[in-house]
Amino acid sequence: MLSYPDFKEKTIVVVFTNEGQRFSFQNDNLIVTDADEKVILQTTCYRMLALWIVGHCVVTSGLLERSKKFAFPI
Repeated sequence: MLSYPDFKEKTIVVVFTNEGQRFSFQNDNLIVTDADEKVILQTTCYRMLALWIVGHCVVTSGLLERSKKFAFPI
């Protein structure tokens, strides 16, 4: 069960793939880049409450493994 500090400290990450944004994982960090490969957001997976993906996405085993390991829904 989530408590108030969880909601206060954790973040919801929204990725708009239809606008050219991409996301990847590096050393337990989620990195969101735009179409020009500039980093928009870099956050640790420990602080993620949820990952929302707007647009088309390929669900890979790496994404599923990290989702299970850090307990955030997609």
